[in-house]
Parts: sequence; structure tokens; C-alpha cells
Amino acid sequence: FEGNTEIYILSDKLPDTLGIGVGIINLTNNPAEDTNPDWPANCLRGIEVNPVAIEPTDLVPEPEPEAFVFGYASYDTNQFKRERNFQTACDELGIECIYGDLPDLINQGVDAIIQNSDNMTVQGLHNDILSARDAGIPVFLLDAESITHGAYSITIDHSKWAKTSLGWLLEKIGGSGEIAYFDLDPFNRYTDTIKDLLSRYPDITVADFRDGKYDPSKIKPETSDFVKAYPNLKAIWNTHDSNQAMWGLEGNGIPYNQWPSMVCEANLDGLLLWEKAQQAYPEFDCFAVANPPGIAYDAVYAAYFLVSGYEIDTSALSGPYGQSLYVDFPEVTKD
Repeated sequence: FEGNTEIYILSDKLPDTLGIGVGIINLTNNPAEDTNPDWPANCLRGIEVNPVAIEPTDLVPEPEPEAFVFGYASYDTNQFKRERNFQTACDELGIECIYGDLPDLINQGVDAIIQNSDNMTVQGLHNDILSARDAGIPVFLLDAESITHGAYSITIDHSKWAKTSLGWLLEKIGGSGEIAYFDLDPFNRYTDTIKDLLSRYPDITVADFRDGKYDPSKIKPETSDFVKAYPNLKAIWNTHDSNQAMWGLEGNGIPYNQWPSMVCEANLDGLLLWEKAQQAYPEFDCFAVANPPGIAYDAVYAAYFLVSGYEIDTSALSGPYGQSLYVDFPEVTKD
């Protein structure tokens, strides 16, 4: 956490809000101030429930036990941590939480629905969200944004996420030279963001890229192909599964000191690959940004306060449709 004077604790015993096998608590001040000389007085404040963008309150509301039923829709085995964090919040609040698809949960009359989604599939939820709204059931979308009135989004700012990652890489190579990229995230596409950022770097040339409906498993062999085909290649950027790119270079015996600049994956495998490369070649540098699965946990608390009679602070809503509650994404550097 470069440049941050606060004190944090990381542990695998905490809810995995970072998506890398550990959770994090700010022990000094939460949310952290850039400089906080009075931090001893605020010690342990980070473990308190602090619902973002909900009107301030001293206590969590305490309705009658089992007064609320929340639903979780669209389980994805690749995103099991979201469901786990959803259930953790339900257990903490002592409320009943059930699982199903959106229409089924509406028919069961749940009090709120947490809908796991992504920006590729969210448009197909339009009519179901309207049905929930008409039934008085708030819907919280995870990791997606929708124009449909009746749904709040709890997500990272995906455009900012991509610009942070790609921007670090472009600056790392001095803002000039040849690059290649894979825009193959199965849940999001970053075409417009990539074009916008590259337009600010006239000395950058895109030697090759892959995007659209393309098999992400080809990242591994084609990363090595790029390096061999473009001897002046200075960087390769991935929107998804940078581990495959690094494994591809390792598997083809390309020495670490000949690797192009890359970004790393913010998960256990990614951090181990980073450590291995840095041990073999101390000048190896990398950067990782995470998409925290803890948004499901946040969504339960946001929904809990909302159905308990509190209102969401509209000044905290942002995004292209003015219905998003953005969460911060962790950045990992070698420091």
C-alpha cells in the first residue's frame, strides 16, 4: 500500500474481501486519512460496521429476529467467494437468506435480492428487475451497472480499474514503444477504455491484440508467440488471467530478463508467480489491481439498512446511470 501511513492487518481468518485468500482491516482509521496524527484514539475503528453511502447511524438497526428474508440470485462456481461473503453477512445479521433465480425469489416475496451479474449479461435482467421494483423488492446488482430503474449497483468502476492497470504499464515503459494486449475478460469488455487511454500516448504502437469472442485459454501459448514475433515488444497487458501469460513465458523457457513488462494477477497464484520471477530476476517489476468479492457482503448490509427504513445518500450514487455505489479496488505493488 504505497504511500499510505495507516496500519493494516491482513489475515486468512478475515472475510476474503480482497479476492486473494485474505481479508484486510484498517487498524488506525477507517476510512483512512492521508495523514492522521490522532490514530491511537481511533485504533480498532476499522472493525466496526461502516455501511458505505448509507446515512450515518450509531447502531445497526435491530428488527425482530427473522423479520427479513434476502435472496441471492445467479450462483457462479467461478465466483463462489461472493456467495460465501453474502452468507457471512447474513449470518452476522441473523437474517434468513435463500438462493434461486430472480423470478423465483420475487415470487417467494423476499425483502431484498442480491443479484450476481456482470456487464455482459445484465441487460437480460431488465424485465425481472422491473418486476421486482413493482413488487417493492430492491435489487442490488454485483459488479454490473444497469440503466433499469429499481436496481442499485455495488461494483468497482471498471473503466477506472482498466485505466489504472494499463496506465501503470504504459508509464512503466516510458510511454513509447510496441505493446500487445488481450481483452478477454469473460465478464467485461474494455475496448472503449483501451482506445481512450491509448489515444493519450501517441508514441505507443499496438503490435497485436486479441479481443471479442475468443478462447482465453489461448492466452498462454500466444503470449510466447507475441514475444517471438515482435522482438521489440515492450509490454503485454491482460484484462483477465495474467497468470496464463506468465505461465506461457515460463513454459517456453523465455528468461525472466527477456520478458516484456506485464501486470500480475491479484490472487494467490499471481502473487506466487510474481515472487518467483522477482527472486530469479530482482529487477522484475509488476503491478496488480483486484476486483474484491466482498461486494456481496457490502450489498447485504446496504439492503439491510434500506429495508430497515434508512435511505441511501443520493450524493454517493454515481456511474453512467447514477445508480452505482462504487467500491475501492486494492492496488498491489512491489513495495
